[in-house]
Amino acid sequence: MKKLLYIMMVMTPLMTKADPWSTPTRIQWLYPTNKGLVFGTQDYANQTFSSCDAGKRFIIPRTHDNYAVMSSTMIAAFMADKKIKMNIDGEQFNQPVCEPSINRFLVFK
Repeated sequence: MKKLLYIMMVMTPLMTKADPWSTPTRIQWLYPTNKGLVFGTQDYANQTFSSCDAGKRFIIPRTHDNYAVMSSTMIAAFMADKKIKMNIDGEQFNQPVCEPSINRFLVFK
């Protein structure tokens, strides 16, 4: 039983895929669509998750529980030219997609 518990403890980190955080970046453009708020980053790219615009395209999906607050905050950050740091939802796919969704983000002063 102890061996099984040990194996489970060792393998669990290998089986989970972390949701990565971006480096601080500005928003280069916004594109509201019927799927959600699509946006492009200026200083950050991640081609492991995003296959469009050289890894700089992401989305806040309309299905997100906090879509209204997140999208309005993103628009405010864009208008004020503030940097953001975002958390990418890495659990949703096994290969890059055009618009990976984000879970949450920080806005810097």
